[in-house]
Amino acid sequence: MSRQDTQSTQQRVNQKVERSLTFKAHSQRESSTLSDNENENDHHKFIKLSNSFIFIETNDFIWETWNIKIADKLDVNANHYFTEKIHIVYVIFRLEDDADQQIYAKHHVDAFLFYQSLSELLKHLKEIYEDQNLIWKCCCKYIALKQLNKFFSSFYSKFTRIFSFLNYDDVTLMNNIQNKINNHLQNVLSVYLIKFSSLDKLKIFLQDVNNKQWVNYQLHDE
Repeated sequence: MSRQDTQSTQQRVNQKVERSLTFKAHSQRESSTLSDNENENDHHKFIKLSNSFIFIETNDFIWETWNIKIADKLDVNANHYFTEKIHIVYVIFRLEDDADQQIYAKHHVDAFLFYQSLSELLKHLKEIYEDQNLIWKCCCKYIALKQLNKFFSSFYSKFTRIFSFLNYDDVTLMNNIQNKINNHLQNVLSVYLIKFSSLDKLKIFLQDVNNKQWVNYQLHDE
């Protein structure tokens, strides 16, 4: 390792230590603002969710997934993260590499104090990392998706993940999924001719048929 690489590594370590100390200082300062007569049980009325994964770069839904998890984490554990400043500090600590450097390169004086609200910080990150071609990519994935020899549950998980970004109603989705399931399930639907009132009911039916198909296959194989 060259001297320059060593210095660069040491600089990153020093930054981490400095930010850790700053985080603790901010948290302690914010905690001290709570009323002394606040019911202590209020601090523990929710189970604390584990930390969301650290955001590093944007690869196929990464930004969208991370953003949702961050919002859920801070909402459910509002009793642990009870001020806007702690929200900001927490989010900054869930960034690494390029995303981390984006924040500190622009606001190297004091990134913790620069943002006035969590929404302002997330808006900044969204402008950089949101996939502007997300809908187009989802449409392409949606068109190409087929169950083939996969378990229905695995296929349906991908199906719901993709269409959650698309503005399709249940009728459209029910018609489309019948062209994406495997031949066996398509044949079962053509035989039974059941009119399903919702996508969820169709999913339950197909899941049940697929499970029975797998059990029969296992018994026959033995």
